Order: sequence, then C-alpha cells, then structure tokens
Amino acid sequence: MRSRIARLVVQLSFFAPLIGCARQTVDLVAARAEVLKTVDSDNADLIRSDTAAIRAEVPEGDTVYSVMRGQIFRTTRANALEGYDFEKIRYTAATPLDSPIVHLSPDGRVAWIIARYRYSYVEKNAAGVEHPGELTIAWLVVYQKRGARWVGMALAQTFPSTSR
Repeated sequence: MRSRIARLVVQLSFFAPLIGCARQTVDLVAARAEVLKTVDSDNADLIRSDTAAIRAEVPEGDTVYSVMRGQIFRTTRANALEGYDFEKIRYTAATPLDSPIVHLSPDGRVAWIIARYRYSYVEKNAAGVEHPGELTIAWLVVYQKRGARWVGMALAQTFPSTSR
C-alpha cells in the first residue's frame, strides 16, 4: 500500500507543473469588443483634442511605428503630438465607413484591425476664418494587450493624394 501511495505521489509531482502550464481560455468575443472600444476611445480623444490622452496612448519607454506616405515614423510619448495642429484643426467626427476587420491571436494578446474612417474637421486659415473639411483614410493598427489595456504598437495609413 505504501509503495502505491509513494508511486502516486511521484506521478503527481511530475504532472503537477504541467497542470499550471495549461492554456488559459480566452474570450475572443470579449477581447474583440475591448479592442474596438479602444479604437472608439482613441477617436474620442482626437475629437476632444485631448493632448494628455493622446500622449498617454503611447506607453512610457515604448515606440509606436507608423507607416505613411512611403515613410516610417517612430512615435514616443515625447513626440506623440507632432502630427497634430490643434490650434488650426479641430476634429468634429470620426465616422466608420466599413465594418472594421478584427483579427485576434489565439492567446488574445495581439490584435490587428483594418478600418476605413471619414474624419470631419474644421480648419482655421491664416485670417482665423474656419472652413469645414473631411478626410477619408484607411488604416491597419496592430495592438498588444498590456495588462488590462490594449496598446497600439504599429500603424499603417493611407491618405488621398490631395490630402496633406
């Protein structure tokens, strides 16, 4: 009887670590909703011209890579606002033109989204007169799950040839 118990203890001690290595199940539907909520939040920050929130989208010490107009840009928290001129341009709406295409990794830690949006804005000219405008772009964003937060790590965008 003791030898059976001893064998059982040895077997359990061998398999116990493997139990902890079992894959956690990920609710990919919930993860998809979280990523889309992040996109909505990022667009809301843009419409509010919330510079602190836009800067906070880039984690301290990280670099976000952007590909646009044939160039690669490296964005850090320090230079996160360089592409925005909120003194001249105020965004008023971000309208999705197609249903976003969302793909999640099986472990739920990485996602990519392809979307097409129309951004409405008001632009002040040199005389201070405001003129409405619209910009339609398509983009691909790669997100990484960091704790409870989805963080954009790479962005590729297209712009119409007549845009800035």
